[in-house]
Amino acid sequence: MSLTINNNITALNAWRNLKNTDARLSKSMEKLSSGMRINRGADDPAGLVISEKMRSQLVSIDAAIKNAEKAVNLISTAEASLDKVNELLNKMRQLVVDTGNLGVTDQSMATANQNELNEAISSITRIGANTQFGTKHLLDGSLSASGALVFQVGPGAGQTVNANIADMQADALAVSTSITSTSTLTQAMVDASGLQALATRGVLSACLASGAQGTSAANIIASALSVIDAAIDEVAAQRGKLGAIQADNLQVQLDSLRVAYENLQAAESTIRDADMTLEMAEFTKYQIMLQAGTSMLAQANQIPQTILQLLQ
Repeated sequence: MSLTINNNITALNAWRNLKNTDARLSKSMEKLSSGMRINRGADDPAGLVISEKMRSQLVSIDAAIKNAEKAVNLISTAEASLDKVNELLNKMRQLVVDTGNLGVTDQSMATANQNELNEAISSITRIGANTQFGTKHLLDGSLSASGALVFQVGPGAGQTVNANIADMQADALAVSTSITSTSTLTQAMVDASGLQALATRGVLSACLASGAQGTSAANIIASALSVIDAAIDEVAAQRGKLGAIQADNLQVQLDSLRVAYENLQAAESTIRDADMTLEMAEFTKYQIMLQAGTSMLAQANQIPQTILQLLQ
């Protein structure tokens, strides 16, 4: 190797390798500080494209999970209110049966029972009118049409669950009940209009009066029980329907989405995340190489000084 003053090739070579080592060390520090193997497209173009698609799917699945959870909350809200309606209906049935004990019941007792019955019916109507989830009224019949509730529970178009909730107010319950008794008084007290007729027609008070008049009080009690029983069946059926949607549809979808999210997140992590133990080993290697390269550059810069000895 010839010795020159104007161009120190050895020093240039050491400088080039030192710059490469410094760039690799900086890249390693970037990965360690961010925790990401891919921080920009240049790090892995193909990996970036694939992982960005996965990220798009992940945020969509996450949104679908939240949608399904909100749908479950809505169904649970409606079902909890209907549970209270069932309690009120059972209380009403108890009052009707209690009033039917004509050998003990007097007018004041029948009137008290009627008042309590009226309050229960009012409570059912109030629950039906006021049960809300956000701004949606759940039990007032506004969601009774087929497909009135559409829950987006998947990351793609058309991945929906449809539901509807019938009118659960007192004047709508047991509307299909048919009173077949031939008693004129019974027909006057209870008709096919449902629970509300039990209040507006004062059925329990009339039961006692009909007993005193020698007409068939038993028919009135039987008719009242048939209306209440039909309402109990209707509410229970609606609760069963909502429960089936929640347990066999929404909850199954939730479990599936959570598994899909977990697996997709693992796949995206494999592509995008840095292996911290491997990267730390690389960082240590480049630190040592940087120190060695700096030392060798200093040595290379000393070589031209040997020419001074020839000039002396």
